[in-house]
Amino acid sequence: MPTQTQRRGEQAERGPDGHHWSPEVERKLNALALRVFATGDGQELLNYLKNITLNRPLPPEASDAHLRHMEGARWLVGVIEERRQKAQRSDHAHMDAQPNTGE
Repeated sequence: MPTQTQRRGEQAERGPDGHHWSPEVERKLNALALRVFATGDGQELLNYLKNITLNRPLPPEASDAHLRHMEGARWLVGVIEERRQKAQRSDHAHMDAQPNTGE
């Protein structure tokens, strides 16, 4: 489990979860999200989570508690998706920075 402690001289950044993590912890969390949700099974699971949260409108008579519950679930799916996308962009940037050896 990551901690919010920083190494000396390391600048913490605020992650999509609102916590300040060291850059090393941020990279690790993002990479984990990408590894888990980049597979076919992981993408299927993420699509399911999106369907039951982000793509689910609530009726006008929904209670305050139900609205808060759904908003929390939507927020969590958003954190997962943002971490996955950040790692994906980072991987592409890293790959683009690698010299092409023609092999």
